[in-house]
Amino acid sequence: MDLRKARMIYNRLKTEMHNAYYTKTMVDNLENFRTEASTHLLGPGLYQYQSFLEICQNLEGKGVIGWDKLGTLKDLVQTTSGGETHLLEMINKAENDIQGLSGNIQQTRVVVPVQDTPEDTVSGPAGNFHKTNSSALPYNDIQIIGKYDLDKYVGLIQITGRLEDSGTGFRVGEKYLMTAYHVFKRTIDQVWERAIQKVKHSQRKGELYREIESLFNISEDEITPLNIKPKKQPLPFGKLFEQFRRQDNGINVEVFETLLKESISVKFGFKDGKPTAGEFHFEYDIPFADADHDVLVLQISEGENTLPPPLPLEEEFVTSSVHLFGYPQGFMKLLSDIKCSIYVDNNELQKDVTKAIEWWKGEGHSFENHYAVCRYADDKRYTDTGKMFLQTSKQFEHNSSGSPVVAIINDRPVVQLMYLRGYPEFCYSKENSLPPPPPQYLFEAGVAMPVVTQLLRECCPNIMGK
Repeated sequence: MDLRKARMIYNRLKTEMHNAYYTKTMVDNLENFRTEASTHLLGPGLYQYQSFLEICQNLEGKGVIGWDKLGTLKDLVQTTSGGETHLLEMINKAENDIQGLSGNIQQTRVVVPVQDTPEDTVSGPAGNFHKTNSSALPYNDIQIIGKYDLDKYVGLIQITGRLEDSGTGFRVGEKYLMTAYHVFKRTIDQVWERAIQKVKHSQRKGELYREIESLFNISEDEITPLNIKPKKQPLPFGKLFEQFRRQDNGINVEVFETLLKESISVKFGFKDGKPTAGEFHFEYDIPFADADHDVLVLQISEGENTLPPPLPLEEEFVTSSVHLFGYPQGFMKLLSDIKCSIYVDNNELQKDVTKAIEWWKGEGHSFENHYAVCRYADDKRYTDTGKMFLQTSKQFEHNSSGSPVVAIINDRPVVQLMYLRGYPEFCYSKENSLPPPPPQYLFEAGVAMPVVTQLLRECCPNIMGK
């Protein structure tokens, strides 16, 4: 049988079913489908807002439905309030078309999914699109997670205005917030560009250029308005703005007030859409930034509210069984992905990456280069820039950067990684036109805290404290 054609027939069937009877406007049909699916996914849970196609992808990841399991799909549509007969006819037709391929003698390689043995296919929680490990959680971990009220440690970052965006950050040290550098990259680039433009038009630009060289550890020929790529260093914009004010007639810095303070905030402890544990802004001086490792540490401005407590950071060895907490897509509610697994062994990572590449080849695509980053450096547990890989739920695909990945160690949550992005990157783009691969062929990356803490102790020890 030509498996590629079988999958094409199956994918076309799902699209036709979605367009005919499972659109967002057909609420009853979607709700009934979710109810039936919940028998396989341990309740509607996190996928209650997902589309028909996304729920199908979840079921496929569990091995419940597929091109060769259309009988189960028939069972799931039996309760459709409108169009049941037509839906069954559509499935029967696809089933007949696939059976008709059995006479085709073309050999197609069968790609074994990541879960090689029955023990690896234990059902996880609903909405668990990518990961394939068991989500059984020790009761002690549940108690500790509840006790710590993590929404008071983990905040929603909101950037308003023309550069509107969102992300997640978490408290570290005495008065700092850690997040992904790329969450703020556009803002930092804009501040830098406007600052250099102001210097260029200053009557004392030579003096200011020397000041920038000293403050930002950059040579004069590298000072351009296009962008800045920080390398394990502070970004002391506040000190630069002080120099602006001291110039003859003063250089106006109000535009930076808007870019760096008024339009950026972090909020903690959401309840009914309101931050009950405080809303905070940031100082101009950025204590630490590194584009390669994708790490940014901001200093929180003092205000009326008491700062939420910091989370402890892992400084030695990352553990494999972890939990992800964040504000994906800017939701004003802390969401969790319980019991993710980090790849701590490069051989295991490469085995699964190879399967992913082979699957894409079966679909007619050569994407080795897109997976090239998913490899640890020789004799290390990380990439050259401190990244480690894991698999998380689909719900965390967008605007989750900066989320802490924690493990329960000595009865407290300890940050193991900071969540950054997924690979292949095109699969996470909202402009991607290709059908998504099976969930086990997607890999998410986070930067390891032992790497980050070492960088901070070397470059900015005041952040880490004693």
